[in-house]
Amino acid sequence: MLLLLTMTMIACQEAPVEELVQDNSAMTTRSDDEGKTTFFHDQTVSSNRTVQGDNVETQNTVVSDGAKLTIVASQNITILTTLNVDAESEFEMRIQ
Repeated sequence: MLLLLTMTMIACQEAPVEELVQDNSAMTTRSDDEGKTTFFHDQTVSSNRTVQGDNVETQNTVVSDGAKLTIVASQNITILTTLNVDAESEFEMRIQ
């Protein structure tokens, strides 16, 4: 887990938010007292993708084929179990 956090800190930088992919079939959103939570589970990302929400939770996610996964949340980002980023691929997360 320490390696993942170190990689994340290096990858975090100011950059414009990429266009949000409108294919929501891979995501579900639930509202609760803390705002809307977007669940991004069991996904393989092979082209650039941005996931946004008040709270974003990812689980069993793979970033491959040189793709970039960007997670943007206004409150919390939670990474459960595995997040694999293959060589030449990128992962970025930020609270804004």
